[in-house]
Amino acid sequence: MRSMKTLLNLDFLNGPHYAPFDAHRLEEHLREVLPPAKELQALKMVIVHVIHHSHCTIYCINWNHRRIDVFDSNNYPALNTDYKDHHGDLGRRIAKQLSDDLYAASRNAFKRFGNQKLVRNKCPVMLKPNDCAFFIMRYMELYDGDDSPLLQVAELEEYNDLRSHMLYYMFSTPITLLCRCHRN
Repeated sequence: MRSMKTLLNLDFLNGPHYAPFDAHRLEEHLREVLPPAKELQALKMVIVHVIHHSHCTIYCINWNHRRIDVFDSNNYPALNTDYKDHHGDLGRRIAKQLSDDLYAASRNAFKRFGNQKLVRNKCPVMLKPNDCAFFIMRYMELYDGDDSPLLQVAELEEYNDLRSHMLYYMFSTPITLLCRCHRN
C-alpha cells in the first residue's frame, strides 16, 4: 500500500522510500480512499498531517473561513529562524498539489483551495523540540475550526508530563484495552 507521504513526496527525502512525484498515482490513490461526492461537499475541514525535516505540523483546510490554518508548535525565535522560512514555500506546494489532486480525484466534487491564505493558528509552543507530534495532536482536540483560544487552555497544562499523558491515553482507550484482552 502506498502512503500519502510517498505519493506527495514533499519532504526532500533521500531515503529508501524516495520516488519522483507522480500526480497520476496520487490521484488513483485518492479515488480509492475518498468518500462519496455528497460527503465531500459537506466537509467543513480537511486535516493534513505534515512531517517536513523531522518536524510535525498540521494543515487544516478550513472551508468556513476560506483559509488554511497551520498548527506549528515550534518556538521559532528560540531556534533563530522564522515561521515563514519553514512554511512559506512548503505550504504553497502542499496546498497546490493537494488541491489539484483532490479536485481531480473527486471528479470536481471537492472545492479547490490551492490559493487560500495560510494562517498560523495561535497554539502553544513546545519546550522540548522533539515533542511536536505529541504536542500538536493534543491541542487539535481543542480546535473547532474557529479562532478558538487554544493558547489560553493550553497554558493551564503541565508540559513536562505531556508525552506520558499521551502514551497513557493511547494505551488505555477502550478499543486498545479490548484488543489487549482478546486472547485469540
